[in-house]
Amino acid sequence: MKTTFKKIAAAVSALVLAGSLCGCSDNGYIMSVDGMKIRNGVYLSLQRESFDSARAWLDEHESENPDETSSGENSDEEYDLFAETVDGKSFADWVKNDTRKGILRFVGIQRQCEKFNISLSEEELSEINASVQENWDYQDFYVKWIYGYETMGGYYESLGIGIDSLKEIAVVDALNEKLFLHYFGEGGDLAVPDDEVDAYIDENYAGYRMITLSYTDLNGDSLSGDAFNALFDDAEEYAKRLNNGESFANVYYDFDLKANREAARLQAEAAYMEMLKAGLIDDDGLTSDGLNEEQFIQKAVDAATATKRDSDNAFDRVISLEGSGLEEELSDYIFDLPNDKKASVFEGEDAVYVVVKLPMSDIKGWREANLTSMLFALKGDSFDSMMDLICQNYKIEQNDYLVDKKYSPEKTYKSF
Repeated sequence: MKTTFKKIAAAVSALVLAGSLCGCSDNGYIMSVDGMKIRNGVYLSLQRESFDSARAWLDEHESENPDETSSGENSDEEYDLFAETVDGKSFADWVKNDTRKGILRFVGIQRQCEKFNISLSEEELSEINASVQENWDYQDFYVKWIYGYETMGGYYESLGIGIDSLKEIAVVDALNEKLFLHYFGEGGDLAVPDDEVDAYIDENYAGYRMITLSYTDLNGDSLSGDAFNALFDDAEEYAKRLNNGESFANVYYDFDLKANREAARLQAEAAYMEMLKAGLIDDDGLTSDGLNEEQFIQKAVDAATATKRDSDNAFDRVISLEGSGLEEELSDYIFDLPNDKKASVFEGEDAVYVVVKLPMSDIKGWREANLTSMLFALKGDSFDSMMDLICQNYKIEQNDYLVDKKYSPEKTYKSF
């Protein structure tokens, strides 16, 4: 299930370790792997990730069979996780085995980085330490209300997880990325060809620019009649201008200015009525500036402005097949459009949209900024399999009492 070594943020999961762990020290060591000592806190942190993975596996398979849990109970009822099976193993055994796998990977990353002289710079280490410390010191109402502690650090300590363990995990996470790129990045022995990366991007991502014309006004009231029909007329006009070669920045400026003027009109209408109620309008319906209602509103409309962008690229957006944040039909519509940069109009549930589909190669800087993520998506499983083989024969010397008793899955876990 682990496609990459887990990020330090995963340590702040929604799982809760049992109160019996409170007060235990993170200074002790639960085992050594290939001669490397493993802190109790590192083990507990990775065990928490394994709990998350096991629950995710159950949730995924329950969603495929929504009427039943894997134990045959109604999915709406509470059930005992430890009566469940995960990929053919008992819940507890799967968690224990996956935690051990995570520990082997934790050591393997470091051993391989030593082998290839891969390390972090002083600046990188400083940034990691600062990030972990910031998370450790974090405090707000949510932390106190949910966890019962003033800071996240207090919460971690109650679970037997010290800041040094979190720093170790964060360092190894950063080394994991460097090691991966050593193999699969540019110049690596297993470097991924550019055309393979580009094909993956084109299949899974779409670039676009869009103008959204909402079916409601700024007060949240639904448009009707001429105002509603005008949206579609405007959308068609914007699309026509774009397809005639006008810049997106120019068209969007006109759209933005029109919207701001409409907002100014509504605000001025409301302001005039408030002044009327307050007795600030004379008997002739004039303001203190000598303006009647129509003039007062028009002055506000004329004063409205909009910012014009220097480049069309300022409007570039990207969506993914895995999730876009857009309504599903709109997302599907964008993906189905040809990469011809032509504008078209889509009538959605809440708005009408003017959409321009862009080739991903036109989204400046996106490929470079997301290349590592793309490589992990393509070769993460291969990297995991390779690391499993490298780590499988490491000698493990463990404290059986801690592994099998005190820190057993049954002892360290309780659901919400």
